[in-house]
Amino acid sequence: MMVETIQGTKKELFMKGLFTFLVWLVGFGMWGMGVFGQPDTPPWWSSRGNAVGITNASFLGTVPSIPLNFRVGNIWAGTIDPNGRTFLGMECGHPSADATNTGFGRGVLSLDNTGRGNTGIGFHALHLNLGGRYNTAIGDSALFSNTTGDYNTGLGAGAMYKNTTGIGNTAVGLGSMFENTTGLGNTAVGFDAMFKNTIGSLNTAVGAGALFENTEGDTNTAVGAGALLHNTLGDYNTAVGAGALLENTEGDTNTAVGAGALFHNTLG
Repeated sequence: MMVETIQGTKKELFMKGLFTFLVWLVGFGMWGMGVFGQPDTPPWWSSRGNAVGITNASFLGTVPSIPLNFRVGNIWAGTIDPNGRTFLGMECGHPSADATNTGFGRGVLSLDNTGRGNTGIGFHALHLNLGGRYNTAIGDSALFSNTTGDYNTGLGAGAMYKNTTGIGNTAVGLGSMFENTTGLGNTAVGFDAMFKNTIGSLNTAVGAGALFENTEGDTNTAVGAGALLHNTLGDYNTAVGAGALLENTEGDTNTAVGAGALFHNTLG
């Protein structure tokens, strides 16, 4: 009985040792294949830097023609797609966006999967776009609220921030056309130019604060800092010069040339 017990114990020890060895062997093999991490020697990419001699032969990416997708904290952070679309930034670009869209920055074009030809650069640029086409937004929250508006250009932080369905507008400068929602064919160049415009159309404002308070006035031209600054409903006015027609609110068809020209006109 004692001999049998000893032999049984030896057999158990042998089987346990063999099992341990096999587990170690499989684990080592899986580690070498990259299941548990890869060695920091070629041909693997090292997290501590890489020394390579042939530039064209070394890259971080894909070999077949498929998108290179990025994640940070397991959250979508962009893609480089051989079909065209390029996004880089946390939650930048919709995973099924059109191939003609490009975005750089957090939350850029993150909801849009039907619009095309859009370019957004900057924190939350074109963030709410849901189908708008051929828009360009460069700057923090430029064209943030645009949903289906087309052919708009917003350059500068907050440019055309509230635009939703307006078409064919150009806003260049911090806060330019900030409150525009549905206005069409407007051009605003300068800090806070046409800041309060909402539905006014076919206006041109060049200069800081030009046509600042215009909300519904149409077909006005203001060139110069503060030109037509207080205009709200007036139409077909032309003001050239700093402060020209500054206090005009509802007057129509006025022409003022020179700094401060027709400064106090309000309703004429």
